[in-house]
Amino acid sequence: MREIYHGKEINGKIFFTAWQIAMMLRIQSDEVESYIKNGELQSQVIDKSTMISEANLEVFLETHIFPARWIGGDGPTF
Repeated sequence: MREIYHGKEINGKIFFTAWQIAMMLRIQSDEVESYIKNGELQSQVIDKSTMISEANLEVFLETHIFPARWIGGDGPTF
């Protein structure tokens, strides 16, 4: 079953945690953290959590290739 991920709305913008993004892309959360550390994925700290805006996630996805079956679909879970 397809899962729906709800981000946190702050000042009209939607933000996701690194864990949520990892689950959407079906990758490990430490892989998301490595994208952040390498500067490939822009993030900011909100309420002591690393958050990524929906806009930054869209830019990231435009420049990185993930199998279509992974993104938000049914597939292997970690």
